[in-house]
Amino acid sequence: MAKTKITFHILIDDRKCMEQVSSALQSLDYDILINSGAEKLPELNLGLNLKLNKDDFNIIILNPGLSSWEWLDRLIKIDKRFPDLPVILYASEITDRLYQVADNSTIFLAHDKESLTQRVKDIIISFKISKTQILFVDDEEKIIKTYLRMLRKLPWTLFIASNGINALEILEKERIDLVVTDIKMPNMHGLELVAKIREQDHNLPVIICSAYKGMKADQDLVYYNVSAFMDKPVDQDALLNKIKELIA
Repeated sequence: MAKTKITFHILIDDRKCMEQVSSALQSLDYDILINSGAEKLPELNLGLNLKLNKDDFNIIILNPGLSSWEWLDRLIKIDKRFPDLPVILYASEITDRLYQVADNSTIFLAHDKESLTQRVKDIIISFKISKTQILFVDDEEKIIKTYLRMLRKLPWTLFIASNGINALEILEKERIDLVVTDIKMPNMHGLELVAKIREQDHNLPVIICSAYKGMKADQDLVYYNVSAFMDKPVDQDALLNKIKELIA
């Protein structure tokens, strides 16, 4: 599976701080591009000329140690121009003022290598969860309604299919991040659906939900790289936790 691509826009004028941040970023298991504006801070026009890579995640790392209150002016202007762009304030000492600034949901605080790497992971997980698209495949309408009711408060986009043929049509048209499917369905057996999915994508997470408990030991689950098997009736908390685990 391809690594997540992240472009970091670093606005830091302190060499030691820059070294700490670079070391932390290099330890991350992502495809990383670093765009440093440290030596060209005046030309950045307080961050308004940032060139964002539309195909990557974009994260700004800003050092509140920039001379005087210039960093705060820069942060305010960036937030106004790019309100959804996450900004990490990296400072060795986290003050009350920084905690107040971080009340904004897109601003994060970090004070060392460990907290910086964790903030990056938190941002990526949060973004992935908010953009996740899940396909539910089941021929029983009441089961589909249960799934929709269970997930209605979560920020995921949900697709439903009553059989494998409809599911494949959706998979052809939409970017699906995870599939939850029944096994015994008309027109196409659940494992046949999984087999066809694997012809196109070996890593797409697939959760099988079925009342046939004997399937847990079915070697086809391993052969087709099934991510999880859950007994029906499905435990809602267990399913939610499994989905979050697989899309993180």
